[in-house]
This record gives sequence, C-alpha cells and structure tokens, in this order.
Amino acid sequence: MEADEVERFDPQAAMDLLTDTQRRAGRALDVNGAVLYGVWGMAWLIGYLAIWLSVHGHTVYQPPAAWAFSVLGVGMVAALVATGLTIGRAVHGVTGVSSSSGNMYGWAWLLGFVCLYAMLAGLSRAGASAAVIGLFASTGPDRSSSSV
Repeated sequence: MEADEVERFDPQAAMDLLTDTQRRAGRALDVNGAVLYGVWGMAWLIGYLAIWLSVHGHTVYQPPAAWAFSVLGVGMVAALVATGLTIGRAVHGVTGVSSSSGNMYGWAWLLGFVCLYAMLAGLSRAGASAAVIGLFASTGPDRSSSSV
C-alpha cells in the first residue's frame, strides 16, 4: 500500500458500508412471519368456517359436506404456495451449507405430511373409527411442528 492510499482510507466510510450491507442483506433474507401466519390463519379460518356452515342448523349430526372440505383444501394449497413463494424469494441466490440444510428441511416437511396422509388413508382402509382418524389427524401436524 502506498502512503496516499493509507491517507484516503476512511474508517467511518468503511463502517457505514459494512452496516448498510448488513442491513440490506438482513432485509433481503428476512421472512415476514406475520404475513405467513396471517395467510395460514386465514386459510384455516375460512376452511373451518366452511365446514361449520355446512353442518350448522342440522338437528341431527350429519358429516360436513364435500364442498366444505374442498374449500379447506384450496385454502391449504393457497397458503402452501404463498409460503413457498415467500421463502423462495428470501433464499434466492443462497448457496452452500445454508441452501443444503434449507432444502433438506423443506423436503422433510413435505415428506412428513405425505407420510401422515398415507397413514390416515391406511387407518381408514383398515376400518379405524372416525374418532381414531380424527385424533390422529389432529395430532400429527402438531407433533412435527413442535420439534422446530
């Protein structure tokens, strides 16, 4: 380094550059949890509201209508797509160990839910009661998310 380069080095400018870069990277990689929780909350709320509306007012228990479960399913798919897009945008361009571990985490969630629904189908085929299937279905996702 020459003497005039040392004189031109501005520690404050270097610190400002580091701070700005760190702030921009954090903003680019941050996932807004409130948006994701809001999307999933609305999907569940609308889906369960549809199920409730399909049985509301019946004097004798009747199972919910198929259309109500379709509304719930569409909401879940929409929330899943919104989650994928949000997280995909945040991790776009990330490589290395972070990318590999994120991919493994995402695939583990996907495969976990596929296995859960395969087990529910197996229980149904084996003749399990609606109460057993309902109990298993409601505790399956809870158990997988509590270890996060």
